[in-house]
Amino acid sequence: MLFVIGACLGSFFCVFAERMPLRENFWSTRSQCPHCKQTLRFYELIPLISFTFLKGKCSRCKIKIPKLYVVAECCYGLLLFSMVHYAHHFGFHLSSIVIWLTSAFVLSLIDMFYYEIDTWLLYAMTLVLWINLFLTHAHFHVATALVCILIYFLGQHWSFIGSADLFLALSWFSWLTFDQLYLLLWSASLLGVFYYYWSTSVLKKNIVAIPFVPFLSFGLLLSLWIY
Repeated sequence: MLFVIGACLGSFFCVFAERMPLRENFWSTRSQCPHCKQTLRFYELIPLISFTFLKGKCSRCKIKIPKLYVVAECCYGLLLFSMVHYAHHFGFHLSSIVIWLTSAFVLSLIDMFYYEIDTWLLYAMTLVLWINLFLTHAHFHVATALVCILIYFLGQHWSFIGSADLFLALSWFSWLTFDQLYLLLWSASLLGVFYYYWSTSVLKKNIVAIPFVPFLSFGLLLSLWIY
């Protein structure tokens, strides 16, 4: 049941991530095909099942539906199941884990859609997360936070990383130990390198930018789970 609920939420988060940066209505406007813009019927909105039934294509224009949608549904279904059933593995209160990893999931989707982070959404999510972490008496790592603050201000002069990425790092890393931070950065970097190699060498794509937030999010999940 948790997986099904998570898959439905994953579908909603996809719509949210696609429309929110454009300031489009994501709540009351009905879902539509991203290609022909035809409104989807109710039986075309069932997570995972509709994609399989339609063979991954729109029933009207017959253009393939982006696999990101079904992957997001599956991933958040598994994520919600893991967060609830294995909350003791994460070392934080369940509410903190749900807020933290869900915000990471949404920001990852936005990065995959647009190769950027919605700044105001990041600020709002960080505010909610930090309030929850303080209220649940999570341990704030001063040493890690000071290093992150230093990197944040130094990074304002770096051209290869944006200020939103630096703020994301500051908002997450301040609650992690150095061991967790090392694992997060190591795993995210390894995945990023693998993604670049696979895309350029195997798929023969011309990669101009890499959506790095999904790799950071996976590293976050891994570091919270292991430590």
